Amino acid sequence: MSSELKPKIAVFFSNPNFINDFKKHFNDKFDLSWNKLPFTPPPNRWTPILSIASFPFRLAYKKMKTLSSSRNSDIIFVEFADETLAFVSKWRKNKTIVTRLHRYELFNLPKADWDAVDLVIVVNEWMGKNLELAVPALKGKIKCRIKLVELLFYLAASFVLL
Repeated sequence: MSSELKPKIAVFFSNPNFINDFKKHFNDKFDLSWNKLPFTPPPNRWTPILSIASFPFRLAYKKMKTLSSSRNSDIIFVEFADETLAFVSKWRKNKTIVTRLHRYELFNLPKADWDAVDLVIVVNEWMGKNLELAVPALKGKIKCRIKLVELLFYLAASFVLL
């Protein structure tokens, strides 16, 4: 399949440990943009001074990289449902947005525009039910896939339908 026929996907992640196994599959099925972003938790009182001073610059870099890397993509996949998802959901509403929600994120959801998110992948049915209760806008957009099994099927289906 030539890259002209493949949908373009931008994959965003801070920690590659959870997503590296899928890079080959993404590359085979999509015109892939693989984007490691800096981890930018907000500073707290235990944060070293240098990290506090560099925080605004790291955050600005992350946002600029996210915008530039997603500009020409058909699909945006955000590995962690965090501030990157919130940013993408507000600035790239015309794209297909997919995210994977990890267990701990269910209890501290980002301030995303959930209406703009097309698919949320969770690892078990319990998470899906609780996420739907917390965010009714996601009804019908939540898929349970243990360890992202059949992810490509759902991405391809979302791309064709949207």
